[in-house]
Amino acid sequence: MRHAVVDMGSNTVRLIVFEIDDGVSAELARAGESPRIAMNKKVAAGLAGYVEDGVLTEAGIARAVKVLGKQVEAARLASADTISVFSTAILRNIANSNDVRARIEEVVGIPIDVLSGEDEARLGYLGCCSQLGPDGGLVADVGGASTELSMPALAAPALGAPAPFTPASASVETTPALDVASIPYGSLKLFLSFVSEVLPTRVESRVIRSFMTEQFEATDMLEGRRFDMVMGLGGTARASVRLVRSLVDPVGDPLVATRAQLEEILAMPDTDFRRITLGIVRLCPDRIHTVLVGLAVLLAIMELVGAETLHASKLGIREGYLLERVLKGQVG
Repeated sequence: MRHAVVDMGSNTVRLIVFEIDDGVSAELARAGESPRIAMNKKVAAGLAGYVEDGVLTEAGIARAVKVLGKQVEAARLASADTISVFSTAILRNIANSNDVRARIEEVVGIPIDVLSGEDEARLGYLGCCSQLGPDGGLVADVGGASTELSMPALAAPALGAPAPFTPASASVETTPALDVASIPYGSLKLFLSFVSEVLPTRVESRVIRSFMTEQFEATDMLEGRRFDMVMGLGGTARASVRLVRSLVDPVGDPLVATRAQLEEILAMPDTDFRRITLGIVRLCPDRIHTVLVGLAVLLAIMELVGAETLHASKLGIREGYLLERVLKGQVG
C-alpha cells in the first residue's frame, strides 16, 4: 500500500508517499532505515511569515489552502491509498487555530491532525531512535516556529535492538520513557525577531544563542545532562552539515559535523559574506534567511550539553507519524 503523509510546517509543506507491502515480508525495511519512498515533494510555503499578532492572516490561510491542496492532489496522482495531514507549530500556536483548521479542511477535504509540542518531539524521536544506539540520545528538531527536544528519561531502560519495521510491529512500546520539551521559537520566528538583513551577523547570532539558551534552561530538561553528540532532525540540521561539507571539510561524513566546523560556518557572514551567501544559494536557497539562525539554535543546544558533533538524521517526525498513527490505523 501507499501511505501519503503531508507535514504542514511553518517553513515548508512536505509530502512523502511511503510504500509498504501488505503483510510481513523480507522486503519490509528494517528499523533505522526509511521505508520505500514513492514520492518526496517539498514546497516552501513560509506560513510563519503570515502570522500577525498571533493570528494567521487571510493571506496566510489562502497560501496554506493553495499549497496543501496541491500536495494532496499530488498524493492522489501518486495513487496513495491513504492520505494523512498533520501540522505542528504553525497551527498549534496561533490564536485562530480552530477556525483556520476548519476552513482549510473544508476546502482541501482532508482532516488536519494538529500535534501538540510534546507529541511532535516524541514522534520525532520515534522516527529516528534506531539511529541513536542502545542507550538513546538527545534529539533536536529546529523548525520554523518551534524547537523540539527529546531524550530518554534518566530512569528509562535502554532501547535494546531495533525491531523489524512492519505494520504488525509498528508501535512505541520499544522506545523508552522520554523527557520532551517544545520551545515556541524556531528559525523563521527568530529571524523575524532578531535579524536585520538576510543573514545574521556575529552579534545577532550571539543574541539568538543567548536567548534560546535561556529558553532551554527554563525547562530544566537539560540540567546536568551530557551527550557526546546531538541528533538533528529536519532540514536545518541537514543543510548545516551540507554547508560544512561544501565550505569547510569536503571529505568528511556527509551526515556529521563537529561543533568547531559549525562555528566556522556561523561566523562566515562576518568573515566571508560572499562565500557563505553563494554556498547557501547553491545548496539550500529556500533556507537562505533561516539556515544560519537554525544553526545558532543547534549550537546553543550543543554547548549546553557539551556535545562535540551534530549528526543529521535522514529520518524523523514523518516516519514516526507513519509508524504510530498511520500504520496503527489512528488516522488515514
